[in-house]
Amino acid sequence: MSERQRKEKLKDNIEKLSDCEHEQVFKIIQKHTDKFTCSDSGVLVSADTLPIDCVTEIEKYIDFCIAQKHRLDADEAQRTALYLSVHTSE
Repeated sequence: MSERQRKEKLKDNIEKLSDCEHEQVFKIIQKHTDKFTCSDSGVLVSADTLPIDCVTEIEKYIDFCIAQKHRLDADEAQRTALYLSVHTSE
């Protein structure tokens, strides 16, 4: 995967994150560069100005977010199944 494709995939994945997770991504960006613009609609960052180590850190964060969501979804499913097994056996 080319660096450009990698950054496009990163952009697509960032769009799927929650507002709180967006804030964390912005904190990562701020650690690596001051080349961004704040506007009423959010923060604008040129993918061309992001150092590769910043991209890598954001990718790791997104992987963490996805893993946590899967864990939470699995936990919720277990809780629901347990609740149903307790309350439907009466």
